[in-house]
Amino acid sequence: MEQPLVTIIIPVFNGETHLNQCLKTVCEQTYTNLEILIVDDGSTDTSFRIGKKFADGDARVQVIHQDNRGVSAARNHALERATGTYVTFVDGDDWLETNHIETLVSTILETQADCSICGYWLEYSNHREERNFPHLNVLSATEALEALLSPVLFQGFLCNKLFRIDIVRDNHLRLDETIFYYEDFLFCAQYFSNVRRSNCSPLATYHYRQHVLGETNDAASFSKWMIRRMTAVEALEKAKILLEKTPRLEKLLIARKRMECASLLRYAVVDGSDADLMKQLKRLTRKNSCTVLAAPVGMKNKIKYSSMVLVPRIASAFWLRRENKFL
Repeated sequence: MEQPLVTIIIPVFNGETHLNQCLKTVCEQTYTNLEILIVDDGSTDTSFRIGKKFADGDARVQVIHQDNRGVSAARNHALERATGTYVTFVDGDDWLETNHIETLVSTILETQADCSICGYWLEYSNHREERNFPHLNVLSATEALEALLSPVLFQGFLCNKLFRIDIVRDNHLRLDETIFYYEDFLFCAQYFSNVRRSNCSPLATYHYRQHVLGETNDAASFSKWMIRRMTAVEALEKAKILLEKTPRLEKLLIARKRMECASLLRYAVVDGSDADLMKQLKRLTRKNSCTVLAAPVGMKNKIKYSSMVLVPRIASAFWLRRENKFL
């Protein structure tokens, strides 16, 4: 198989607990023509030293240090320095099957596609779930955007995709550093809007570690977390301009926005947010509710959304308890 250079970007912030496992699986890939860029985002633990240890033992590994500016800034820093033909991303607390990069490269080369996508494992503390997509193969730009918007398909994660670096640079694509949730989705939406076709592998080769969401110690911490979390709605709004000429995609985007507002409302209800925020989220959740019920978002998602519209307090306690039970 042809072996073009693949850049792997790994942003790290205080990730010493899982970083050794992550980097070991990256360095042991069956596909060997790699440039591995670890960006230490101002860690205060031993993350930088762990990365340096791997760099000292493997010439393909480079460690870049920057002051703490966030994961998007770390990824953008590495994108500026990447020299590969292709680029992919790995989070420092995740890990890979040994054939992960080989799968992505062979998938992109099979049809000279502009992006390749693989399945992944959601790794919870007490169980795991496989997400793969054997019914998807070669996708047009519109089909890829639809799969990106659907919560039951391959999602807007960066880490299960391989991108062409020339498309990223020719279209001046970067992670939006003002967005803290769904920033990866927004990048993928912008990328897919500039490609001809993508190719999807049925194999699940990426292991995505799941963490409890929204845990805070006090009202001030929760308020700060919610402000960052609500940028997910802003990301979806910024993606709207990419989809306005395709009514089906625009309707699916509206459904995702309503579902995201319902998710935010769950956290706000359980943590007892102020009345104005609760009122705003309830209004946004209920707006265009029929769009969610008509969208291809999966029956479970429709039930969760409908329950938040009808009985938000009861539904919030139920769904958050159920979600955290499996984390």
